[in-house]
Amino acid sequence: MRVSARERVSLLPFCYHTTRIVTDQHAQGGTVDQADITWLRALKIWWSFSWRAFVLMLLVMVPLEAVFFWYAMSNLPKAGGNPADAMRMAGTMAAIWPIFMAALIALQAQAMRWMLNKARWSDFRVAVLRRDY
Repeated sequence: MRVSARERVSLLPFCYHTTRIVTDQHAQGGTVDQADITWLRALKIWWSFSWRAFVLMLLVMVPLEAVFFWYAMSNLPKAGGNPADAMRMAGTMAAIWPIFMAALIALQAQAMRWMLNKARWSDFRVAVLRRDY
């Protein structure tokens, strides 16, 4: 399948697109050839996403988890104390967990956008195309 370079579209968040691996041989206004998705190329894409997600996790989630750990340890119920204290701590953890999961999903989506916009490989690149191509 050949797609002209002008017909490529940029990644828009939360839109439905088909991702295909294309070679870079005709990128200067010509046509772009679809390349095979090999294990090596798949691993290159995975690694590119993984290290970006890891960097974002270190910068955002680790400090958030440190604050949450400090809060949990400073408000830990005393042994033999009131069971309501333990339930209050469990309620706090249950309320914070969806916030952590939402932050995790947002960070991974940002890592994917970062990878799709900035990653360059030696023999291919990933282009986001409209579904009709």
